[in-house]
Amino acid sequence: MNKPFYELDPAVELDIIALMYTTTDEHTIDNSTFEIFQQVADKKVCADLSRAITRYFTYINQFSKATESEKEEVDPLALDKTEDKTENASVRISEIVTGLIFEGVDATYLLNEADICDLPMLCKGAEMKMRRDKEDSRLWTFLMLRPYMDDSVKKVTDFYPFPWEDEGKPVVVTDDDLAMAEALLTTTKED
Repeated sequence: MNKPFYELDPAVELDIIALMYTTTDEHTIDNSTFEIFQQVADKKVCADLSRAITRYFTYINQFSKATESEKEEVDPLALDKTEDKTENASVRISEIVTGLIFEGVDATYLLNEADICDLPMLCKGAEMKMRRDKEDSRLWTFLMLRPYMDDSVKKVTDFYPFPWEDEGKPVVVTDDDLAMAEALLTTTKED
């Protein structure tokens, strides 16, 4: 076709057939020439090959670096100067897979067999494992230090509470907070 891949026009049928010819396994097309492939290519074969190519490009794109257009536009005046701007970038599957591999999930399974719909389940399992490991470490540390602690620390959660343990607990309002709230609510126009 004498043009690079990025200049292929999906609206031109000949460009699509050429793309499919160059990306199709040679056993599938029986070592045919482009002219023979062009003559026998029907709508169903083209549709199947197009889906396969689209799926492959979508898969490969997940492991590439994010482009500038994919990053969110951020107002530099609205951000704190110390805030890291990488937090605003989208999360890529490659980052999730890397984290799961470090958590102990088999790399071969993740890269070759797992589907994208498996990732939330695997991430939840990795999070549960991490929480269990942290709680075990806290318990053993508490038991080792218990003889040296004062009597006000009675439970492991008193020793070192984790953020996920405080999620469902009600917040205790102190008397000072109540007095300040009453003072604010009972102000008059003159105050």
